[in-house]
Amino acid sequence: MNDRRGGQSEPGKSTICQLARMGDLVQMLPLISALSQVGSLKLICDADVLDWAEQLPQIDEIIPVNTRRMRQSTHGELSLPQVLRELDISVEKVSHFTDQAFYALNDHPVCDALAALVCHENQSLWVNPRLVLLRSYVRMIAAEHRWNRIHLSDLWASLAFPEKPDRNVNVPAKAAGRQFAKSVVEPLHQSGVRRIWAFILGSGGKYRRIAPEDFSAYWNHIAENSHIGLVLIGGRGEEELARRFLQSVDPRRNDVINLVGVCSPEELLGLFAEVDLVVGVDTGPLHWAAAVGTRVLGMYFAEAGFYDTGPYGQGHFVLVPDCPEYPCHPVVAEKCDYKCRRPFEDHRAIAELLKVINDELSPEEQSIPAGLHLHRSSLTAQGNRYEVVGGKANDPEIDYFADFVWKVFAEFDETTTKLAGIEDQYNGTGRSFQGGGIPRGTENQRDNFERLFNRWLGEIWKLPLPKAISSTAEFETKESAAGYLCAQKESLHQVDKNKSEFDLQKCESCL
Repeated sequence: MNDRRGGQSEPGKSTICQLARMGDLVQMLPLISALSQVGSLKLICDADVLDWAEQLPQIDEIIPVNTRRMRQSTHGELSLPQVLRELDISVEKVSHFTDQAFYALNDHPVCDALAALVCHENQSLWVNPRLVLLRSYVRMIAAEHRWNRIHLSDLWASLAFPEKPDRNVNVPAKAAGRQFAKSVVEPLHQSGVRRIWAFILGSGGKYRRIAPEDFSAYWNHIAENSHIGLVLIGGRGEEELARRFLQSVDPRRNDVINLVGVCSPEELLGLFAEVDLVVGVDTGPLHWAAAVGTRVLGMYFAEAGFYDTGPYGQGHFVLVPDCPEYPCHPVVAEKCDYKCRRPFEDHRAIAELLKVINDELSPEEQSIPAGLHLHRSSLTAQGNRYEVVGGKANDPEIDYFADFVWKVFAEFDETTTKLAGIEDQYNGTGRSFQGGGIPRGTENQRDNFERLFNRWLGEIWKLPLPKAISSTAEFETKESAAGYLCAQKESLHQVDKNKSEFDLQKCESCL
């Protein structure tokens, strides 16, 4: 165990189990903010990202586990002894983690097995209607990707209801990391550089990458006398990407510093705090750069959906393809040979856009490369939002469903989940809501809303839970989640009905 405060740790009130990689770690910030308001907070994380977890604020204790072998076990039932053996963790280590709540963020049998072990005396500490709603929504939206408008950070933060998260919480760069960064970029400043960019060359998924030769072409279109310097960022094992970048860049340029594979997390965060703009695809370091507070431009395409995993915060930018199927399944992207990546090969246009963002100007429609849309992030009371910059407006049909989903997760109240006679409002399988509440709008709008709503409802009842959960507890939890979802739909219908009647009265009063 790693006690962040030193000495004897106090009994924790909440435990987060996050076994995903470095990008998902930092996207927990709103949830961490909410939970830290009510007591001490523990984190169970993968040992491979322990050094990144230690950069998170407001965590009192970190328990690393080795999940390398267990990551291959994505199917079938896993026994608790098997999990403990594979993770190399003892019952004694985890049996006292929490006395209030356990947040199992990964929809994975390993995470659930740990949760079942920790909360064996009180299963409601981790299995509750909020968790069922979240996981069933994620499963539904995985097949209906383009309809999602809620960031993963905000979904996780909703689990802490009624605690209110600080949406604008950042990761502070430590003094040692900032000192390292200042010493590294000092030669650039001495040469007359006024602003510094960082290019993140790699990505956790090879199909989400943009070739380093494209990055070097962007840089070659930035004039040498523009007073801009560049730092190359990447993890260990990505040194070949840096070599290809440097091989393709104008050999006369001496304003590039290669730091691929050499920075610790602390040093990298210090570097992000020192530069003015970070550019990369959907990858962990991009999310940490945004969390430090540095302006970010993310380039997203294929299956990388920016609404759910884009840069979180105020004033970041995302470039996405103008494709009706984006975001799509990898199989779809492969069939068209990743046509959605081709607009990012307009090197001059993207370089011009980077210069506009560098000058902190508001990009206009004409500055956006052909075949792409530019979105700007903002923080609202509900969470992270993205607005299209110039040109195409948001899809009103998607916005209509998104407003309903925002309401579901923002206003969760367990007192509304028990509906009288709810079992009579489902068909035989519990997969389709048979009551009223069909929202107003266009016919197509209503049809899509019904389809998405019923799919979500179906995922609630199909959601797999560990065998350690009793059948009674599983049914009651799912019934409460389904009841709440139906109640929110009835509420939406009533609001639309009242608005319609009000508009009609106004019209009649004018006659």
